[in-house]
Amino acid sequence: MGLQQEGPKDLHQEKRHNESLMPLTLGAPPRVPYYAYPAWGLVYKGEEQADVAYREEWGAGNAGQLDLVSKAMIEAGYGNFPELLRQETAKTVSELLKDRSDSQPLNILDIGAGPGLSALTVYEALPPKLKPVTTMILVDPSAESLKAARQKMEEKGIKFKIISASDTEALKEIEGGSIDILTGVASVHHHAKIPFDLYRNVLRKGGSAVFADWHQTLWEHPGSVLRLFEQFDWPQKEKGIKNWLATYPKAGDIPPLPDDPADRKAIEQIIGFWKSYRAMSQRSNLGPNAIWPLEGHRPVQRYAQEMTEAGFRVSKPQQILPDSSLLQVTVGQKI
Repeated sequence: MGLQQEGPKDLHQEKRHNESLMPLTLGAPPRVPYYAYPAWGLVYKGEEQADVAYREEWGAGNAGQLDLVSKAMIEAGYGNFPELLRQETAKTVSELLKDRSDSQPLNILDIGAGPGLSALTVYEALPPKLKPVTTMILVDPSAESLKAARQKMEEKGIKFKIISASDTEALKEIEGGSIDILTGVASVHHHAKIPFDLYRNVLRKGGSAVFADWHQTLWEHPGSVLRLFEQFDWPQKEKGIKNWLATYPKAGDIPPLPDDPADRKAIEQIIGFWKSYRAMSQRSNLGPNAIWPLEGHRPVQRYAQEMTEAGFRVSKPQQILPDSSLLQVTVGQKI
C-alpha cells in the first residue's frame, strides 16, 4: 500500500476515527453538512472547526492540487468535471451580464479561486465591452495557488485584486454592496454551513451569486461512507470498519440509496472519483496537495432553500450532466 497522506489535526477528539486504519485519509467529520451532525454524533457550534479543516487541506497546497481533482476524474472515466463547472459558470455569468452597460465598473468576486482557472474562464467569456471596466477579485486560502493566479491575471492584462484567506475571513475585508457578481466553483461546499448571508452582504442590490458545485449525499451519514469502504481492499480493513462503527454508532444503519436515478448516479460517480484518487495516492506521495473525502456536499435543493432564506431570489438549479445530479449551477439574485 502507498504512503498514508498527512491528515488534518484532530478537531473533535471524542468523535474521530483512527485514520491509520482507513483506506485513505478521510479528514475531519465537522466538515460534513451541519444538518447531518446528529448522525455523526456531533453538535454544531459554528464554522470554526470546518474552517480550520478547510484551511489545513487547501491552504497548504499549490496550483497542482486542483489538477489532482481533474486527473482523478479523468482516470475514473468521467471526464474533466472541474472544467465543466468552470465553463458552465462562465456561460451563466456572461448571460447575466449580456445587457449590462459599460458605463460603470464591474466587480467580480471568485470564492476559492485557487490558481485562477475559474476567474480566467469567467473573464474570457465576458461581453467584450465589459472587460475594460472589470476587476476580478480572487479569494483563496492558498498563497501558493494564488501566485499562479496572479501570473495568469498579469499575463492577460486583467485588472485584479487578490486576498489570501478563507472566504469567511476575506469577506470581512470587502465592503458590503460592492460586488456585482460572486462566483463559487466547487468551493463553497467546504463549509459545514454555507455562509450565504455573508455572500449576499457583499453583493450590490440586484447583483448575483453563481455557484457551480458537486451535489450528492454520501457524506451525510457515516453509514453511507461504508459504501465507499466496500470498494477498497486494504490490510487493516476489518479493524478499520470496526473502528468506524465504534466511533460512529449510527454507521450500522446504512441509509437506502436515493430513489432518483440521477442522485444514485451522482453517488456512483463520487465513489468512482475517490477510487481513482486513492490509486493516484498509492502511486506517489501527494504531500500538501492531498485532499480528503469528508466534506459538505449536499443536494442542490439545500442550496436553493438556504439561499432563499438568506434573501436571494433563486432560479431553478441547472443540472449539467444528462443522467446525473452531481454537477449543478445555482444562481441567486440579491433582492
